[in-house]
Amino acid sequence: MDITATYQTYNGALLAVNLFSSATTIFLGQFSSKVTSTLSDASGMMYVGETVTLAGQSYTMVGSGTAQPGINVLGLTVPTGFARDLVLLENDTTGDLVFVYPDGAPSATGMIALVVNLDPVGYNVGTLAPLCFAKGTHILTSEGPRPVQTLAPWDTVIDWFGEAHPVLNLCHCTLSADRAKATGQAPVKVVRDAIAPGVPYRSVMLSPNHNIFLTNPMPGRLVPIKSLIDGEKVKSPDLTAPIDYYHLVLPVHAVLVANGLPAESLLINDQTLAKLPPGLLTRLDRLQGRVPHFPLHGMRPAARILTRREVEETALWL
Repeated sequence: MDITATYQTYNGALLAVNLFSSATTIFLGQFSSKVTSTLSDASGMMYVGETVTLAGQSYTMVGSGTAQPGINVLGLTVPTGFARDLVLLENDTTGDLVFVYPDGAPSATGMIALVVNLDPVGYNVGTLAPLCFAKGTHILTSEGPRPVQTLAPWDTVIDWFGEAHPVLNLCHCTLSADRAKATGQAPVKVVRDAIAPGVPYRSVMLSPNHNIFLTNPMPGRLVPIKSLIDGEKVKSPDLTAPIDYYHLVLPVHAVLVANGLPAESLLINDQTLAKLPPGLLTRLDRLQGRVPHFPLHGMRPAARILTRREVEETALWL
């Protein structure tokens, strides 16, 4: 997948590992001028350690997160404005670190720095929104499995580990077949027993970047379902009709049970928030006053996402 992205070289003294922390302030004088060029990745999902191409040169994916404008307020650097998606790459030839902004560079009046939040995690280049479960998927609840479209706020779902969580919000979107295909959001079908006997207990349809939780061969890991497509157990069906997607917001990022398949709820972080519709953002903002410790800007992932090599090894195992 090719996208047009803005990027700039980081000329500061911090190593990549030192950038992996919360709210790191980097002054603009430590960057080169911004350049716009083509970022190319084979699948649209960039994994840590994967080789990608930027402006015709080879880079290694190091991590991703967000960058927000920083301004001077009474001698302190304070974040302001909108946080933008940030991808950290390392030039394979020079070793230079490059900050890539897939959705445009951060900008604000009086900006003197970037306030950066980075983690050693991958990035979904083609993600337009967190789409999640197809209509008809049965989610395990305190009353047993129920179709996802019938759930409502304050219903109780039971996760893969037997813990109960209240549903805070259910969001729905419909894509035409043409739109789903054009944006890379056509569903992936996981057939019965694809992962293990009874997992899932019947076929389930997920959006391609939806993460499932693996128990073998690398237990306790999340992997985008599209990475496991083999044309038999996990496949892309021919989509000829509109597809309805639903995602569930819980107080935490959890591993739900969807037709017997362990699959994630909505992970809320700065990258996700940038892609959510305004109406849902308003509802989530209101939840902060009603749900104690609701982490609107920093939900912890339920598990680590597999690296590219781990995904390839897992696909061979399946």
